[in-house]
Amino acid sequence: MRWGRKKNGTGGRGRLTLLFVTDLHGSDYTFGKLLNALEAWEPDVYIAGGDVAGKGMLPMLRENGGVRAEWMGEEGVFSGRALEELRARALQLGFYPYETDVDELERMRDQPELAEQVFERLMLERWSEWLERLEERCAELRLPAYVMAGNDDPWDLDEPTFEDREWVRGADGKVLDLADDWALLACGLANPTPWRCPRDVSEEELSARLAGLAEEANEMENMIANIHVPPYGSALDLAPRLDTSTYPPRTIAGETAPVGSTAVHDFLTRHQPMLSLHGHIHESPGAVKIGRTEAINPGSEYAEGVLRAVLVTIEPGRVVGHQFVTG
Repeated sequence: MRWGRKKNGTGGRGRLTLLFVTDLHGSDYTFGKLLNALEAWEPDVYIAGGDVAGKGMLPMLRENGGVRAEWMGEEGVFSGRALEELRARALQLGFYPYETDVDELERMRDQPELAEQVFERLMLERWSEWLERLEERCAELRLPAYVMAGNDDPWDLDEPTFEDREWVRGADGKVLDLADDWALLACGLANPTPWRCPRDVSEEELSARLAGLAEEANEMENMIANIHVPPYGSALDLAPRLDTSTYPPRTIAGETAPVGSTAVHDFLTRHQPMLSLHGHIHESPGAVKIGRTEAINPGSEYAEGVLRAVLVTIEPGRVVGHQFVTG
């Protein structure tokens, strides 16, 4: 099976349009927009960046035909339309509504490890459901998709197998053929963050992982790199400056700082893939050149229910152009 619906290009060689979306953070509403956009924007290949899991669980205590829940710092009983709106807002923000009873809720309060187990199970369930929905959509459109987790995602999200999927492939930590003329190199790790994320690693380990992937690649002239964290000092990595003297860290109003990876910058400078796709820093959409490498971060506004993406058209050996799109 050939992955990617190659268009006619100059000299009889291929031209391909990639759709790249990243940092959905469990937002079921924004993921639904993505499924619709796959048809509307007509890419030849879909590439997903990391950070697919949400950031919080919403315990909902069953009570008198409704549920009691604490939402945005306020506790109340929700039923009927108010309950529907609560669920919808939670799903948009990437939370996991979880109906429970008094006994289980008390156990989770007393045993943080139990609450973490429930939370990770809910993350895995939604991710597995997304993969099923994505496979079904891509099969309808005959559209190859390459997905990976990111530094904010627990390792349990690697459990779903891709062996039985025809259209959706797991790409993290791999070098894969992409249609006839290109290859994809993917890495969902990140350099250390103040948030102590599951897949944060040292710059030295990240450098070694990227070097290992480079050794697997035959050449870089037609390589697309999907690396979750952007290169340090590239302007794709500007985030609010944080006060790390407390945990969790606090934002310092009006100040920004580069927080990308020096290992990624060194990798791109040394190996010069034709295209590198990044996420991780939601506030820094843009495109920059690092030597011959076109480096792009579409940004993310998942919490606002906005789907941010980039369409990139490539030919062998070069990026023809790109277009930032929203849905």
